[in-house]
Amino acid sequence: MFESDGIRGKNHIYSWIQGRGLEAIATHLRWYERVGWPAANAKEELVALGRSVSENLQRRRRSNGGHLYFLVTDRSHPTEDTDVFTMSDLFCSRGLYAFNHDWGTEEERRVSRRYITDTLQAIIENKLVNDQIGFHPSQYQGRKAKATGFGTEMLGLGAVTLLMRLERDSNAPAIGRRFVEKILSKHVNSMGRWPSIEDGIIVEMLDDEGRPSFDEEGRVLVDPGHSLEFIGLAAQMVAVYLECYGNEEREHEWMIDVMGTLRSLIEPNLKLGFSETGGIVKRIDAISKTIPYDTMPWWSLPETLRAIALTEHLGKGQWSTFGTEWFERCIDAFVENYRKPSACPIAIQTIDGSGRPVDVIPATPDLDPGYHTGLALLDCYNVLSRQSVVP
Repeated sequence: MFESDGIRGKNHIYSWIQGRGLEAIATHLRWYERVGWPAANAKEELVALGRSVSENLQRRRRSNGGHLYFLVTDRSHPTEDTDVFTMSDLFCSRGLYAFNHDWGTEEERRVSRRYITDTLQAIIENKLVNDQIGFHPSQYQGRKAKATGFGTEMLGLGAVTLLMRLERDSNAPAIGRRFVEKILSKHVNSMGRWPSIEDGIIVEMLDDEGRPSFDEEGRVLVDPGHSLEFIGLAAQMVAVYLECYGNEEREHEWMIDVMGTLRSLIEPNLKLGFSETGGIVKRIDAISKTIPYDTMPWWSLPETLRAIALTEHLGKGQWSTFGTEWFERCIDAFVENYRKPSACPIAIQTIDGSGRPVDVIPATPDLDPGYHTGLALLDCYNVLSRQSVVP
């Protein structure tokens, strides 16, 4: 299959995976330095792999006029405006910054830092578009539906947290607060403003007037996995802030206060999306609770585990009964339904409602074990072992 010319072939290289994989390599390098290396040559191999990916991404970005796109080899752009950034820019700027901060030359560090800060500024100015190509109807349809989601701000939190973690950047906490407040104020059903939807549900897609976006069949389709991923990334930012910044910093009180809100959102969104089979549905109608697509991608479970672990950790006390029960339930589902059935030591990508593997591509055909699985589970490990959340 790898030798074919299709979307899984070697000529289809996806920028998202290159950037996410590079961030995962950089973070695992730091983590292994702390806990010990699994093999004598593991560090050397990871650094060499990271350098190769970094150099190739930098070369491709230069040839594309400073940007990267969903398919590395695709020269078609989602916009003619060269000032507009893409989701590929966001993932790749995160990876290049994380890796080159530790392993790059002085010039690579400078260029990578400028790339990530420019990308964050593009999010603030609404100049970042999702360039994802969907391979299944359950995947991203925002541009086609002309709806506005929260994906750019949510994934921008990952960039914010890197700047906070790696250099205690003075501007990053305010940017992170801006992103979180925007999602909480616009996308969360609070105080019954959308009476047909349960309170606390995070609605991903909004119409031009800021109301839930209805599809052509009259449904408000939400993605519980993305909702839980947002909670986890916001909690990660708060945890890193509290460990890296002092009590007198400007955003300290807000960081403390927002944790209560994040904790309150886990239960309704997890219960909405969790299937008795053991997985989180990709789409569900927030009103009728009907499930239009019988698919459950693997990544939602590690992201949910991170959200539970970090919100419980930041509660400053014993884990709640809810947190303990659902953490165990989600990790059991991940192991039994995604890890054990796999033919290799990497979770299978997608299962259906009966728990069987199905040929449905979540985001890209490439496997993504380092970012969506590894980084989320590293946060869980750090919480459970009572170690620093700043590798």
